[in-house]
Amino acid sequence: MTPNGDEDELIQPLHLQSRNSARQQSVEYLAEAQRLSHTGSFAWKPDTGKIVWSQETFRIFQYEQTTTPTIEMVLQRVHSDDAAFVQQTMKRAAQDGKDFEQEYRLLMPDGSAKYVHVVPIAKRSKRSTSPITRNPWSLRRVGCSSLV
Repeated sequence: MTPNGDEDELIQPLHLQSRNSARQQSVEYLAEAQRLSHTGSFAWKPDTGKIVWSQETFRIFQYEQTTTPTIEMVLQRVHSDDAAFVQQTMKRAAQDGKDFEQEYRLLMPDGSAKYVHVVPIAKRSKRSTSPITRNPWSLRRVGCSSLV
């Protein structure tokens, strides 16, 4: 009991600690599942350009987690044969906010290629005309190969 006799003041912080601990454990489980399945997630808000990547998305694109993701970083890795198609799809997604599914190749700095499957589910914010994600979009590496 606290000095003023209120038991709830002691119980509440324990309840919040337990909730925060469970949330942290869920985040760790999700990160491990993404690592094992090579499935990353990301959120993109076209009207501000803000992008958030999961740890696995950073690994898929082979960028340091200390960098701030940008559309330019994504396009830097997209194979030149797929770049126009990816840019067109991103532009259309930013304009109409519809779900889509797309596969394309990433060309990595070491010359290898990664095949990715992107499945975004667009959600509109009530305060914005631009689609944003409330549920992270999924990016799955579906294969790798070495280019010669």
